[in-house]
Amino acid sequence: MDDYLANRIAENLNVCGASSRPAVLYINGVYRGIYFVNEKIDEYYLESNFGVDKDSVVIVENWEGLTNDTIYSEFSELYDFIKNNDLSIASNYYYVANMIYIHNFIDYQIFEIFIANYDWPLQNMKCWKTLSKGSKWKWIFYDGDAGFREVKCNMFDHAMDESDSDWPTNEFSKLFFRKLMENNSFRIDFNARLQELLLTNFKKENLLQYYSECSNYHNNEVQRQIDKFGNPYAYEEWIRIMENLQEFLTFRICELKKHYRKSLGGELNVPDCEFEDPVLYKFEVYPNPSNGEFMCNLSLKYGAPVQVSLINYLGQTQILYDDFLLQGDNTISFNKKGLATGLYILSIYTYDNYYSTKLMIQ
Repeated sequence: MDDYLANRIAENLNVCGASSRPAVLYINGVYRGIYFVNEKIDEYYLESNFGVDKDSVVIVENWEGLTNDTIYSEFSELYDFIKNNDLSIASNYYYVANMIYIHNFIDYQIFEIFIANYDWPLQNMKCWKTLSKGSKWKWIFYDGDAGFREVKCNMFDHAMDESDSDWPTNEFSKLFFRKLMENNSFRIDFNARLQELLLTNFKKENLLQYYSECSNYHNNEVQRQIDKFGNPYAYEEWIRIMENLQEFLTFRICELKKHYRKSLGGELNVPDCEFEDPVLYKFEVYPNPSNGEFMCNLSLKYGAPVQVSLINYLGQTQILYDDFLLQGDNTISFNKKGLATGLYILSIYTYDNYYSTKLMIQ
């Protein structure tokens, strides 16, 4: 499901990706469970999606330039140029920019970083070009199964680390991005595109639409999958998986803002994320776990409008409180005994600040 979700989000980016759809499989009338049908990334995919001649394309399958069990010299020469030249020099950068689609490469890097696709970039890398003169390399997104796991994973460090590890990343697989980030023009373009995506495609509201699509489809089928195969082993485990995914999609942009500051030394304008001088300096919920009756204790540095919302594992949001609170301690009582049992996210919005905590209803 993670790969399906990643492909759905990637559809509106400047990256190549596979079309995908969920399916329930029967073989000779026997139920075989939930699957996802994906396009195969090959020369036929390129011909179908880009109108190119399948016999006039080359697909590179790793950073060494491997294609059809041989090393494609044009790509390996590009790699050597990037490795051995200073890309902060404009002429060197423009040489590389004439070889690869910069905006495609930027979106590819940003998307892999955003979804925290942990077994990348050493694995799951493909790029392609036609054999026509002047054709540039384009990167293809595929295999997002290792994404959406760790919301706090700093993928800027992951994508630029120079350590000599073997997996899932090493200096060899990160050379392109690390060297291109030395160029001021590329860095400006990267930063601007990252900022744009955080305010549009990667906004929580947009991502949770895809989440609800996945959740609604699987909720009608997952119990039969459990009964037949024990994978997941129980419906409660399915709920936990979906809650973790929802948490990732809800809070990833704020974690990315922190990682960007820590790793790249810059600032991103991301509404709904906590700032260094927060309005709210104390936020408590009790009792937790709760039977549906609980209280919020909010301490504000100054009076401010406050919205309290409850989000369930389907991404459905219920506003519990929306009013002005005074400076100092404020206690708000809630009675939601009709709620289904499970894990919820209790969120607080005040001005451009966002806070959250988990709330267990028993």
